[in-house]
Amino acid sequence: MKKSTFLPSTLFTLILSICSVILGCSSSTYNPQQTQNAEKISGAWVLKARIVDGVETPATQRIMKLMFNPNGSFIAFYRGEESQKWVRAGNGGFSFDPPTLTLYWDSGQNLTLLMLKNESDRLLLHHGRNLAPLSSQEPDEVFVKEAPEKGPTK
Repeated sequence: MKKSTFLPSTLFTLILSICSVILGCSSSTYNPQQTQNAEKISGAWVLKARIVDGVETPATQRIMKLMFNPNGSFIAFYRGEESQKWVRAGNGGFSFDPPTLTLYWDSGQNLTLLMLKNESDRLLLHHGRNLAPLSSQEPDEVFVKEAPEKGPTK
């Protein structure tokens, strides 16, 4: 009868590999402790342009509005074209660890964006899908901070 040559170190390596795959494939959820930089981008931001072939082109379709709250939550609105009314697209939490902005949608999806520029009234975001060919990647997007609405005066 032949003895098994399966060593304890091989078993440990196998278990470690399985755990790595499971953890790597799971989706992370929003952690409220990740909001230390939330105030830096809080406010309402509207997609104004996309950068195609190095040229800033005004966004006239698939327009998004993101409202970031100082507590690390956000609400997203969408409209197919400029003439349409805003429709609520979803909400969730976000973390901002410059230059990375991660949106944790309540639907379970996570979106990580690279913030190429962060000015007081303008954000330049890159989708960062480096595994896709350049021709298939989303163009960089320019978001402009919306001025707060003024309430009634006496």
